Amino acid sequence: MSCSASRLLSGRSPALHKARRGLRFRVLLGVVARGGLSPAGGSTRGAGFAFPRFGSFVALFVLLSCSWLNASLDPSRLPMDLLKKYCFECHDDAGRKGNLSIESLATSQPGADVFARWEKIHDKLSSGEMPPPQAEQPPSAQRNRMITELASELARLSRERQLREGRAPVRRLSLRELENALG
Repeated sequence: MSCSASRLLSGRSPALHKARRGLRFRVLLGVVARGGLSPAGGSTRGAGFAFPRFGSFVALFVLLSCSWLNASLDPSRLPMDLLKKYCFECHDDAGRKGNLSIESLATSQPGADVFARWEKIHDKLSSGEMPPPQAEQPPSAQRNRMITELASELARLSRERQLREGRAPVRRLSLRELENALG
């Protein structure tokens, strides 16, 4: 018996493995197209399925990948009085120097980009880059208050996100991981 024939009979043939993988993928596509797993009779009509198992898996994945929508900066916890006094002159809706409006950022929809912008504002305040040297400077006590209040709010949001999602980001499964999970 040739080597390829013995591999084919034992099920270790690359061609057979590829055919099986293609069949699994087509079956998976059929499950998705039908809207989930069907009962033993093969028909979903009148079976009383509220939400198929595969459909609930997809819904869970979508909800987890969009969970950052729940977290938002609380403007009442931000030092808005100090930001208005020292930052709004240049970074309000009318001025928008540096393509930044802190006024609209405080009320904007939450998301990763909004969090990153607030983080950048915190970093610029901490390093002393903002307010610029020619602008009115806050006393060190007020600067420290702005920095600590921003830092505590950013830390709160980061903790909430980690509690919801964990430390590792949600990612897509590879084909092999999907096959192992489903089969």
